[in-house]
Amino acid sequence: MTFREALNISPEMPLNYENIVNALGYEDVKHCIPIGLNRLIQAAHIDPSLDIIPKITWEYPAGFSDYNTPGEYAFIGSDLTNLYEKKLNVTDFTCQESVSIIKTCAKMMVRDALNKM
Repeated sequence: MTFREALNISPEMPLNYENIVNALGYEDVKHCIPIGLNRLIQAAHIDPSLDIIPKITWEYPAGFSDYNTPGEYAFIGSDLTNLYEKKLNVTDFTCQESVSIIKTCAKMMVRDALNKM
């Protein structure tokens, strides 16, 4: 099952990764973020998209690696990808989707922290 199927999102609509994070459980996904909140906030001040953080930083906790063949991502699994099946019965997903989910959660964390200041 894909995220679209699990969340009943039509093919014409873009995936809303914030909705996916919330469906997986925001607090559960937060535990998968590989970077501390202070570093995320510093990075977000420079680049709100967090693209300043190296791609490899997101790939491993997102459950993928291109270690053996650069550019060709192999599924290695992670705490995050375990949530997909456990919470939503999702077993069909891409590296791009997984990285987008974890980065979206990181952006949500920054937004929440800045709103509390």
